[in-house]
Amino acid sequence: MLDSCALYFEAFLVVAVIYWIIFGALSFAQRGLETRLNRAFAR
Repeated sequence: MLDSCALYFEAFLVVAVIYWIIFGALSFAQRGLETRLNRAFAR
């Protein structure tokens, strides 16, 4: 019983870390894109 709970918790942590990495990469890309687009409108 305890092993199955630990397995679900481990899977949850792996998914959380993957989500965090993807979210960070997308946030970085969005920040760069917004900076680039704002340069075009600032002229």
